[in-house]
Amino acid sequence: MKLVEQTIGRYSDLLASDFPTPGGGSTAALNGVLGCSFIAMIAGITLKKAAGSDGTALLQRIGEQAESLRNILLALVDEDTDAYKGIMAARSMPQPTDSLRGALKTAVETPYRILQAAHAALDLARSLSKNYYAGTASDLALAALNLEAAARGAYLTVRINLNHLGDIGAAGAAVSDTEYIRHKAGESAGRLAEAEDMARSIYDGAKALLDRGKI
Repeated sequence: MKLVEQTIGRYSDLLASDFPTPGGGSTAALNGVLGCSFIAMIAGITLKKAAGSDGTALLQRIGEQAESLRNILLALVDEDTDAYKGIMAARSMPQPTDSLRGALKTAVETPYRILQAAHAALDLARSLSKNYYAGTASDLALAALNLEAAARGAYLTVRINLNHLGDIGAAGAAVSDTEYIRHKAGESAGRLAEAEDMARSIYDGAKALLDRGKI
């Protein structure tokens, strides 16, 4: 059974156990799913409150794109787990170097897609934060927190698998992947920094609204 078909309690049990999956990347994707769900909900509520206003088209677009990203991240919950299983399968081979190299690159690219999706969702949340129903301010702050957790968790998963890929090159077993590692590390670090900045801005704006007691 897929992880996304498990109950919340069962997923939590698996995560708390010594079983190797689910892990950080899968859980980062799940954080992203929750963040996107908040955005879709806020857009829908605001759309009802502002029916017929000039912002209707934007709110509809945000809601649709949030749903699209939510579905992408739902798939990535299991895809990241599959990527880890690929590493384990490669390591069990008599001479695993080439297979392991491919498996590790898949285990880099999969959480990088989680990072990209979280970044895109935060961009949606930033657009939403300019015109949304104030009664959902706490929900918007939680969207930012969940998406920031998704971005950070995905980045850390990218980073650890890049480190493992570097260990293969360091062992001299095959052609070095130094350039790939350098490029992907820089690209993911830059994407994370942008995501963190957006999340902080969204959270601070929503919290300030709550602190002013305007809701």
